[in-house]
Amino acid sequence: MNKSYSLILILVSLIICNSCKEPHTKKNYMPLLTELHKIECDQLKKGGINFIISDTSIYTFRTIAFDRIMTKDPDAKLIAHYEDLNQKLAAMEYFMDESEKLEYRKDLKIEYLIPCK
Repeated sequence: MNKSYSLILILVSLIICNSCKEPHTKKNYMPLLTELHKIECDQLKKGGINFIISDTSIYTFRTIAFDRIMTKDPDAKLIAHYEDLNQKLAAMEYFMDESEKLEYRKDLKIEYLIPCK
């Protein structure tokens, strides 16, 4: 009984560990970045905020959008989805090597320089 219990714990641990290491290819992270950017754009538009994004203002744009999502008429489902997207992207970035991180950051910049529609 103890051996089968130990085997089950080991298998569950391996499954959990492998599920955390999501593929971190452009094909997997770009849809998440695009959706995150759209959510942030929608929140700024909803608040009547026009923001011209440049290379140096991406962080500011995201900070203002984050503030609007969390504090201005918060929507629990939107917040949960927004946090889920951020968590998935953070998990992918964690497992990237340095060259993949550089490519990811370049792609993030390209996505965020697209004007909000």
